[in-house]
Amino acid sequence: MSRFEELKRKIAAREEVLTTNLGNIGWSGIIEVISRFPFDAVVLDLEHGTLSVESAETLLRTCRLCDLPGIVRIPDCIPHLISKTLDMGADGIIIPRVESISQVETAIRAMRYFPRGRKGCGGFSNSAVRTRGVSENITIIAFFLFRWNRRRDCLFFLKSSENIKVRFQECS
Repeated sequence: MSRFEELKRKIAAREEVLTTNLGNIGWSGIIEVISRFPFDAVVLDLEHGTLSVESAETLLRTCRLCDLPGIVRIPDCIPHLISKTLDMGADGIIIPRVESISQVETAIRAMRYFPRGRKGCGGFSNSAVRTRGVSENITIIAFFLFRWNRRRDCLFFLKSSENIKVRFQECS
């Protein structure tokens, strides 16, 4: 079982997931070092850190080679940022400051190919699709960081959406 499949299994079973965060180191060799430890994934922080899009793509390629899921925290819920991040090969995406149902809808459409979404074909993600044997829409792990006062509305929307599995975890 790949580490990506194991990560999905752990999330579905609500088991603990161990990740590490990279926000300022763009050297791809760090992924090889991290992959030797029992991390379930690595989070590349494009919101708070100094990582560039170019270094994130290199890190994601190295993640793929090392069978280490790469999750990217983007700066905001903007469709082209979501699509570009997935094109670079991200296995998951963290979307901060979600305040409305329309932001959730926008993010989901940006993650899905036509006709269920608006994502175009291209980028490194197509290699991931062929590797995983998925023909239409790839499996993406999406983490929405809700503003506290809007979380109930957004969660209800997600639970009622077609083909979306929802897991909710409150942080203390």
